[in-house]
Amino acid sequence: MKMSFVFLRKIAPTLTALIITSNMIFGQTFTTNSCAAEQIMQIACHECHENFYADVSQSHAKCPHCGHSNEFSG
Repeated sequence: MKMSFVFLRKIAPTLTALIITSNMIFGQTFTTNSCAAEQIMQIACHECHENFYADVSQSHAKCPHCGHSNEFSG
């Protein structure tokens, strides 16, 4: 029994480093794909005040009603 605790104490830092490294490698793949997704919201045009859906992850969206370029940050 005492032998198994000694073995675990010696191998624990290696296992911890392996787990952290694998999470960093595989975690980036999923994070990158989720950040590239569109963020669609309903917004009102600054010019004609009509509502329309736009991707707010971009810096601007063109109103389909009047053609005004609505700029926003976010």
